[in-house]
Amino acid sequence: MKITYNNTEVNMPDTIIVGAAKSGTTSLFNYLTNHPDIFSPKEKEPWFFSFKDEYPNFVHPVTGSKNPKMIISNINDYLELFKNAGNQHCIEGSTAYLYTAEKTIKNIREIYGELYKKLNIIIILRNPIERAWSHYTMHLRDNQTNLSFENSIKKKTIETRLAQRATIGYDYIGFGRYYKQVKIFKETFNRVKVILYDEFCSQPQSSISSIFSFIGLKDYEVNIKSRFNISGIPKNKAMNYASRFIKKPSMFKDLFMKIFPKSLIVYLRNKLNNLLYKRKKLPPQIRESLINQYKDEIYLLEKLINRDLRNWLKN
Repeated sequence: MKITYNNTEVNMPDTIIVGAAKSGTTSLFNYLTNHPDIFSPKEKEPWFFSFKDEYPNFVHPVTGSKNPKMIISNINDYLELFKNAGNQHCIEGSTAYLYTAEKTIKNIREIYGELYKKLNIIIILRNPIERAWSHYTMHLRDNQTNLSFENSIKKKTIETRLAQRATIGYDYIGFGRYYKQVKIFKETFNRVKVILYDEFCSQPQSSISSIFSFIGLKDYEVNIKSRFNISGIPKNKAMNYASRFIKKPSMFKDLFMKIFPKSLIVYLRNKLNNLLYKRKKLPPQIRESLINQYKDEIYLLEKLINRDLRNWLKN
């Protein structure tokens, strides 16, 4: 979308995938990118509209290192992501946007002006219990937590971590409180499409085709064989050592990310994840506790999006 910012015409996203985290957003983003009329930036999750003009000083809760997440908070850096888009349809996807809904929308309206009404918003929702577990096992996979899941989802633990400036992704429970988040997007934007994760997994091509129609592009058959950013734990001790080595920061890895195309980086990362990790099931007793915690919100969400979510409440 062409908008005028500071008296200059610039490219901005026509479509934004706002979340939810660990609900297939990375796969969806990469599938959509296959369309010849779509332009996507190399940085999939800039989190710009969550933190515009206020770069957060996040601290890794395990290592104590600062700013472990790549975040773009400067408008000029954000515009740079789309400078080569030409007349293509621009997309962006940042899972922080659903979690920080009010701030995200405020910043979008500030930048877009009245053109915000033309923006396409895509929301993909996963059972919040499975979502929380997947988010935790991703952190486990990436050596970003040293706590059990049961301890990690305690209110006191989450509050302490956020107070100590851990990234917002450690709010495993808050990221799944969809009702208010979805409600404010639906009330603000004219064009909002809600997709359910289970339907996306079972019928990916149909889901993607419906999105192409929603954003006004011709249908296009994409390669849906690969899944991206899969959570899990190392398959064995050898894979655990390999995982720790690969996840360590290095100048070589930073150089590789800058030199090689995004498609190759995504492909190799996906292959490594499939090689190193396996899925782990959520303990039934913790699932039951989370069902009780989320059930009232799920009932409200059902009415808001007019979808049957009873499967989310099964133990």
